[in-house]
Amino acid sequence: MASSLTSTSLKSGFLYFTFLMIILAGVVYLFSDRSDSYQNLRKQAFLLTSSAFKNGIYFAHSKFQVRQNQEQYFDLWVDETTGLDFNKKGYPIGTSISNINQQKPKTAKHCKEIWQFVLGSLQPELVLAENENDYWVQLTSSDICIYHSPFTNKMQLSYHSLTGKIELVE
Repeated sequence: MASSLTSTSLKSGFLYFTFLMIILAGVVYLFSDRSDSYQNLRKQAFLLTSSAFKNGIYFAHSKFQVRQNQEQYFDLWVDETTGLDFNKKGYPIGTSISNINQQKPKTAKHCKEIWQFVLGSLQPELVLAENENDYWVQLTSSDICIYHSPFTNKMQLSYHSLTGKIELVE
């Protein structure tokens, strides 16, 4: 009988100790800095946005290929009142292009137009100058649109309109 009491006491003590440790871990978690979790969520958001952008570019290119026998490369994909403009290879170059011979974005504004058009209402806010608090875009000297995320250790998404190549740079 004494051994069964000791065994029960040990089991109860172990259960109480385990329960106490779980509560203690929960309290520590609640009051700890969760910036890593928050950073991971921001990274996942940028990865999902990058995937949506890439799929939008591929979709736009596919729409171009379906209509490629048309002479005009402007406004082949119209959403409400804005039309997406393409180069002769079928990749988006902006929405405000007026020169039929233009083959690539000429300004960061054109890069922003591509971002806004292919992502539509899913897009995060994008600005034209480097900013600590917003996504921002730049056009490199080699005519590549670079989309920056300020939240995820400067992750970047690059888009080359002459080849349609999209890369995630971490």
